Amino acid sequence: MKKYLSIAALAILTVLAAVDARRDARAASADGPDAESLVAEVLAHPKDFSVGADVSMTRYLENGDVQKAQWKMLRSIRDQNDMMRFEILEPKEKAGSVLIARRKGAVGGKEAEIWFYDAKKDKTKQLTGRKRFKEFMKSGFTYEEIVEDFSPYSHFRPLSFAIVDGKKCRLVEGRENADPKKPGRRIRFWISTGDLSLVKIEYQDKKGLPVKAIKASGFVDIGGKMMPRKLELTHAKDRTRTILNVDNTAIVNQPDEKLFDHGSLAKNERKNHDE
Repeated sequence: MKKYLSIAALAILTVLAAVDARRDARAASADGPDAESLVAEVLAHPKDFSVGADVSMTRYLENGDVQKAQWKMLRSIRDQNDMMRFEILEPKEKAGSVLIARRKGAVGGKEAEIWFYDAKKDKTKQLTGRKRFKEFMKSGFTYEEIVEDFSPYSHFRPLSFAIVDGKKCRLVEGRENADPKKPGRRIRFWISTGDLSLVKIEYQDKKGLPVKAIKASGFVDIGGKMMPRKLELTHAKDRTRTILNVDNTAIVNQPDEKLFDHGSLAKNERKNHDE
């Protein structure tokens, strides 16, 4: 599987962790709730929510190469079942290939099952273990980071206010360890005081140095959910930068669950699967 698959699929998942546009923005203000309550509010996933979009990707590598890809994306959350489908449009040699990820339970629960259908070979395989990371996570961002499973982090505390792309944001930091004197990874959130949108996420190493970041912009209200039209992913170690443009985002009413069924993808597998 090529690198085109990994980075686009991962970043798209972050697009769909939508924020309710109608919530009281006082939560991110100076007199709002404590940092942990604020983070829990912002990262809360909707119980029943389905959305689709067209996504184009441009990835800039350290050696100067540029990779491009286009996807059709669909995500559906029902009764704490999180289902994702990504259909490749470009590059042409991968057109028609599909990736499906299904996860049962709330954030921090059971690990997702990830399946990839290779249209050229007409074969479906499950990505597991090291292959799951190697083939699907070439971006350096883990699946859990992208779907916003921040369960390893806790002990959140407010730091300050900052302006990010013209938005006034409350900066909140989370740590692996309660004692700030003990080493541990950190995570920082920039949360808009205007609409509670998650404008930026930064991952730091045990020394507090930035490792990777996701920045969102161009937020629009889609069915009462605030969603970004642009995402920028940067990885300090790999020295890569990826731009994702999201268009034609729309609510999808009760999508067919067969769209998320890996057993119905390959033609030579459908008959046995249906029987």
